[in-house]
Amino acid sequence: RLPAHRPTSLCGTKTASMGCKILFQIGCFVVAAILILLSIPYWIYLKFAVENNDIVNIALYILSAVFLILLGILIIVAVLKSKAGWLKILAIILILVFIIILVQLIINAVVRGRCDGKPENSPTSGFFSNICYNDPASFYAPVIIMLVTTLAGFIFCLLLSRELQKEQSGEKKQGKYYAS
Repeated sequence: RLPAHRPTSLCGTKTASMGCKILFQIGCFVVAAILILLSIPYWIYLKFAVENNDIVNIALYILSAVFLILLGILIIVAVLKSKAGWLKILAIILILVFIIILVQLIINAVVRGRCDGKPENSPTSGFFSNICYNDPASFYAPVIIMLVTTLAGFIFCLLLSRELQKEQSGEKKQGKYYAS
């Protein structure tokens, strides 16, 4: 007979495991705070989109800002409630956001490479037209921070969910686990 698979702690002993769990929780909280703070540039971009009556970008910036705030809040709630399943789902969402940001960076670089600095000769129209007029630093700085943050969030959520899963399976084995 094969022994049942038991998740092992990434940190070894029970005391070290508790320290790792706290470290992963702090990491998740930091990621959540950064994601919430990264909604600020979208509110600034929204101001410019409203001034230009750009309906598509107005909707995009509002959705982006609200999504980042909700994602940050969901991470905080999942950590506070110690929900391993929620953390795994959030890890999947964060890696998808990471991939979307990479695609966004590629599209932006391609479009920006075709800009010649003259609005009347813009190679794009509609949705991508504002790329040629925006300061590259104001776009790339928050996006690269978001890229690093989503990757870190993915790792912290995955590691914390593993520690919580290990902890919960240990409680079940000892008869201390009660379903709520």
